[in-house]
Amino acid sequence: MMKESLYKTTIRVCLIFLIVFCWDIYAQEPHLSADGDTLYINDMIIIKATNNICQEDKQAVAGTALDDFSWTEWGEEIRLTHLVDSSTYINSNQYFCVKEDTIFMTFATLHSSISDLVLMSSFDDGDTWSDIINISNSGWLSTTCYFIHYNNGSLVVQGGGVEESGRYNIHSKVSYDLGYSWNNFIRFWQYPQPLLLSYPGIAKGDTIFISCIWFTNRNWESVDSVYTSLSTDSGETWSPMTAAFWQPFTGYNKYALSSAPNMVHMVYQKNISHLSEIFYRYSSDLGHSWEEEIPISDMGIEHSQIPYLSSDDEGNLFITWYDFKYGSSGGGWAGDLLFRKSADNGETWGPETRLTSESSATDSRSFIDGDHIGVVWVDHRISLFQAEIYYIESFDGGITWSEEHRLTDAPNLSGSPEIQKYNEIVYLFWHDARHGDLFSYEEYFRKGSIQTGIEDNHAQPVNFLVSAYPNPFNSSLSINIESLSSGILLIYDILGRVVREYDYVRGKNLISWDACDNEGEPVSSGVYFIKQKGISPEINIQKVVYLQ
Repeated sequence: MMKESLYKTTIRVCLIFLIVFCWDIYAQEPHLSADGDTLYINDMIIIKATNNICQEDKQAVAGTALDDFSWTEWGEEIRLTHLVDSSTYINSNQYFCVKEDTIFMTFATLHSSISDLVLMSSFDDGDTWSDIINISNSGWLSTTCYFIHYNNGSLVVQGGGVEESGRYNIHSKVSYDLGYSWNNFIRFWQYPQPLLLSYPGIAKGDTIFISCIWFTNRNWESVDSVYTSLSTDSGETWSPMTAAFWQPFTGYNKYALSSAPNMVHMVYQKNISHLSEIFYRYSSDLGHSWEEEIPISDMGIEHSQIPYLSSDDEGNLFITWYDFKYGSSGGGWAGDLLFRKSADNGETWGPETRLTSESSATDSRSFIDGDHIGVVWVDHRISLFQAEIYYIESFDGGITWSEEHRLTDAPNLSGSPEIQKYNEIVYLFWHDARHGDLFSYEEYFRKGSIQTGIEDNHAQPVNFLVSAYPNPFNSSLSINIESLSSGILLIYDILGRVVREYDYVRGKNLISWDACDNEGEPVSSGVYFIKQKGISPEINIQKVVYLQ
């Protein structure tokens, strides 16, 4: 058993390095049991509970009814780049920041063996976008983007790269004119071989925190030395890189600044007895010293990997990762998303909870804003080379969750999602290979607005009761009716037009609406109303929301 586990781990590590050298981090193993049509009729809802939710629980979970409900209504996707035609390739994840109606997004490109940091910006909340602005003009062999932040007129980017001399460095640049001109690089670190890795920085107001790891050897063990640097003046000056702690080799370090003063949170993955596990630790002095680590994933069951950490101003922390304990696609590449949440700045943590059920998820991102939590991930339920972006959200702090919402539908790979919420808008960027070969990515953007509906509070007559779930829904809607007589149920749209009629009998009835009208044609996304025919339209109404 141990040899088999070690063999699988070795194969996975080799494939990971192969993918990295091809500048792709998204290709996962196939999930061949999925059928294209069934991707849109999964009516399962997963909720947070003391026990993990499995498919057998979906009826009880889906029956949860809320009088007030909210949802994110997504706008059209926008293609931001046209790099394929110029033989230019995206060479890193993209990062972005939002301030009022201004959005800055940065990533790295590769053209003729030269890599550069570039910037795109929008000043009308993403409706229109600037051309690509070259930030670095470095002429380096490799450049990676890690972070962007805008505050009080200062736009700061952090990157890393391999110079022609072979030296690897981590650096930042600042612009005071919305990205049209930039100061010289500020170098944090240089090392004569590319064994220095940086992870995305974090910022809050004038405070910016960055970190990197130095992969080395200590006592004949491969370990990371985690180094940190801090700016308290929006990137004007930086503290020296300081060694924070040593530990066995880790990966996918993610950070979050806390609502508590001087507090920084960190989540990462590392190997324990040939299995990768998720850990958390925090610093109460802005990264100069760190508390002991806390296990987040259940130890010793299956691989847990690629964690992500988000936080808000109320002391909430939210960690997602994917795990193979409930199954995997293609022999161990994709799994199910799990999460844990803390409501007290990491002092205590809720139970590990399963969020998805198709065993086809990989890289995830999230935001948390009070009770509103949004999670986006890369999903391989179709095939190895068909990855799509999915989204799920909760408006009650993770107790109940919406249905999964598929945000992309295109050939090849969609991946590397980054998501944020600002005010009542959700912003999403991702890489998309629909226009070229498998690894020829373009930048895409989409935003969603938070919608809120309130159920009518008029008293219903005792001889007729109606309820519907899930709400919102994106495939089929279950309608429960209890009536003392037979009758006709009407479903009509927001303009008052009847789209569907159903007969019901005395007693209990369960009707499944497939989101089609009386002619069998699919209806459009929007708000619909369910009522008993012959009753005044001001009473006895069930309001539902259909999201395609």
